Amino acid sequence: FFFSSRRRHTRCSGVSWARRCVQETGGRWKFKLNLESFDPNEDDVIQMQSPLNKTTSVSFKLTNRSKNFAEFKAGFRPDSDAEFQITPATGILEPYGKEGTTFIISFTPVEYGKTRIAKLVIETEDMYWSYLVKGSFPPVSYTHLTLPTIYSVQISVVAVSFKK
Repeated sequence: FFFSSRRRHTRCSGVSWARRCVQETGGRWKFKLNLESFDPNEDDVIQMQSPLNKTTSVSFKLTNRSKNFAEFKAGFRPDSDAEFQITPATGILEPYGKEGTTFIISFTPVEYGKTRIAKLVIETEDMYWSYLVKGSFPPVSYTHLTLPTIYSVQISVVAVSFKK
């Protein structure tokens, strides 16, 4: 028998399926098939840096794997940090061999702290792309301060006494 699967994101943890095959001569076979689905690995990691309360954006182009246009949905998983935005969220993905559809990811940190992490998902009817997006702050550069020179002066007091 033929088993086909589209590359789709699924929330189920497992499926059991039984198949019975009967041959015209009387032979019988019973097959039990257990399927488990997991989140697919990320296709790439995108790293971004932005100062506090400033927006930094990065863009990339993506084409469909076939030579057909395809409707897509793009967005971040619900467990992603809120400092990230994606545009466009929906649209038509250009076919393979064309220039590609431009996606823009924006990162605006609102507080200092740990690296922000999000998982971007772009999905068509036949394909599923996922990217791990990491947002951080630019490295801090410390300026070298020169301290003023302080001169110390010693004053000696000599006591003189006179006799009458």
